[in-house]
Amino acid sequence: MENKKHFVGLTDEQVQESRKKYGNNLLTPPERDPLWKLFLEKFEDPIIRILLIAAFLSLIISVVHNDYAETIGIFCAIFLATGVAFWFEMDANKKFDILNKVNDQELIKVIRNGKIGEVAKTDVVVGDIILLETGEEVP
Repeated sequence: MENKKHFVGLTDEQVQESRKKYGNNLLTPPERDPLWKLFLEKFEDPIIRILLIAAFLSLIISVVHNDYAETIGIFCAIFLATGVAFWFEMDANKKFDILNKVNDQELIKVIRNGKIGEVAKTDVVVGDIILLETGEEVP
């Protein structure tokens, strides 16, 4: 005679208690650096540093010859390169945040109140019985 277990899962009250005790199924996002710090990090690029050295040498020569056109051009190139890199990084961070929000709403199969149902990944609580299929990620 086979001994089969019947899983009932959590009741609605148990889900609420677990959520109050442990919170939602969300990772705490890491602290982000301030925008000014992210912008200054762009100046750590070796090419930007070489351009900065060239700009300051050009500035010294420009003071002697009283011709600042090349110096202004080099500084414009530096700020253009760092500005574009900064903008692309900010855009990538925004898209990454959007992808994470979409991933948090992925539906997960759970057993609750004796029935199989689907809940958002953020609604999974400690004690839930989760049904996983091949290739699925553990929430």
